[in-house]
Amino acid sequence: MSTKASRWSLATVAAVTLTLLAVYPVLHLRLLRGKDWNGSFAYLQGDELIYAAYVNSLRTGRPRCNNPYSGEQDRPGARLGESAYSIQFVPAYAIAIMARILGLSTSAAFAVLLILVAVSSSLILFWLILAVTGDQRLAAAGVLFVLCLGSVPTLWGLLQILRGLPPDFSHLRFLRRFAPGAAFPFFFAFCAVVWRMLTTRNRTTAYISSLLAGVVFAILVFSYFYCWTAALAWIVCLGLLWVIGKPDGWQRSLKPFGVLVVVVLAVLFPYAWLLTKRAPNQIAVTMLAHTHAPDLLRVPQLLSIAFLAFLLVLNRLGVFSFRRQSSLFAASFILLPFLLFNQQIVTGLSLQPAHYEVFVANYCVLLATVLIAGILSSKLKNAQRRVFNLSLIFVAVLSLAWGMFEVVRSTAKFTPAFITRDEATPAVKRFAEFGRDSLTQSSPADQVILATNPVVADYLPTIAPQALLWAPHMYGFAGITPLEDRRRLWAFLYYTGIHLDGGRAEQFQRLDAEEKSYFSALLGRNRLDRSQSNTWKPVQPKEYENAQRSYEEFIASFNRDTASRPTLSYVLTASDQAVDFSNLDRWYERDQGESIGKYILYRVRLRPPS
Repeated sequence: MSTKASRWSLATVAAVTLTLLAVYPVLHLRLLRGKDWNGSFAYLQGDELIYAAYVNSLRTGRPRCNNPYSGEQDRPGARLGESAYSIQFVPAYAIAIMARILGLSTSAAFAVLLILVAVSSSLILFWLILAVTGDQRLAAAGVLFVLCLGSVPTLWGLLQILRGLPPDFSHLRFLRRFAPGAAFPFFFAFCAVVWRMLTTRNRTTAYISSLLAGVVFAILVFSYFYCWTAALAWIVCLGLLWVIGKPDGWQRSLKPFGVLVVVVLAVLFPYAWLLTKRAPNQIAVTMLAHTHAPDLLRVPQLLSIAFLAFLLVLNRLGVFSFRRQSSLFAASFILLPFLLFNQQIVTGLSLQPAHYEVFVANYCVLLATVLIAGILSSKLKNAQRRVFNLSLIFVAVLSLAWGMFEVVRSTAKFTPAFITRDEATPAVKRFAEFGRDSLTQSSPADQVILATNPVVADYLPTIAPQALLWAPHMYGFAGITPLEDRRRLWAFLYYTGIHLDGGRAEQFQRLDAEEKSYFSALLGRNRLDRSQSNTWKPVQPKEYENAQRSYEEFIASFNRDTASRPTLSYVLTASDQAVDFSNLDRWYERDQGESIGKYILYRVRLRPPS
């Protein structure tokens, strides 16, 4: 077997292994449901549903700017405004086009995407590690180490346990579709191409690599904010290290590097233009904070500090040199978390830094570990090399074991939601049939569904075109202000007979999980999650009281005009779900209902004025 073939056989083994881990939840759901399977696919993380809803809207011909939950969309004379989803349109359109060509549902396309992301991430990461270290065994083990241990540098699971909360072990986070999933392999492809640009001695190859890196950066810019900003911060880190460290041939790489900078700036102009077209609610939705305060306690950053101190000691001992190209390249990933978590000191802007923590910085710290191990191992003698290769097997097996633990644990956690969505699928597909028959000449916003289960409400737009009265992720798109989101939630709670008694902090803690999620939305999105903002402050007692009072005032003032904004067309509820429809029946007439599996679909009509 040739050396080249041997290298890529190891890469293939790593890719196949990661793919099996990736598709485990999908296979688990299919086997669990057996003959009762209704054709749904597993969504691994909560936010995937909002991405799937947007892809489905594009797949069915809606314009780029649309809200698949409210049914609003961009049209002449009534521009909707940009959202994070319409600006990051590249993966959404790629998936929608793939689904159309292959005749796939959105859920099925997301299952295919799961495989594509796992395979491409594994192969590109293998290529990057191999290019820097020249060690194929290290590259194969490194793929498992980096991709399976993504949650370890964040310590989220351990910190949750220490706080007395359920541990937050999530399915391999880089696979979240389509963000960061679709962009994730491009981030490391960008790093690999830049490495090629800086180290090649062929001038033509260097310039071609710089242009290719610019193309990859453009894809990142219109794919996922946290990946492209991380790529930009990384290239700044690497450029500074290259000039300060002055490795062999550093002057030769300045012109190609300059070409890349020009392309990067050119790409950012249209992105900046789209930002000026954002809908008014998007700043509130994204929780953009204005602060210059440093953020020094993120776990990946603390690990980087320890790592950097270790390398400085090795440098003093003469074991490690910062003058080598590979050493500077590895060091750039160690320094990256400092820029990601503290760029607001200069810019004054901070945007949910937790996303850097779980989708970028953690993987970069792990990659730096692999690269440094490769650099240090290059000086090992034969006997030491054999021990090192055996240790790689141990590390690969341990990483795989941890990945299996997280995948199985998270799958068990989300299985009830998998089953709920699969049981609702026949009814959801029935709405899709209604849409084909009745929405050809009207807007999806003209037909509104009250889905009494929030899990099903979030799932509906991934298949059906109709609007929702309220869904947990509706607020993320353009056209829904924070006040409108609360008003729709109030109506949802009122129609379903839910009474909240959480006017004080101690009362809030006694609410069950579902009621607590509703009340949390009334308090303000992510107000209870300190990890999402550098300016987070605890919820004050007055806020609990105000949230309770606002809901009570809404109920007291409810009238026919309120009931007609928006006007409901359908109600979907599970036959075994105890729902008090007495408030709904005051304002709407329900038909006898259509039983579809475990669900009942009611057609409703607003009662005439009394």
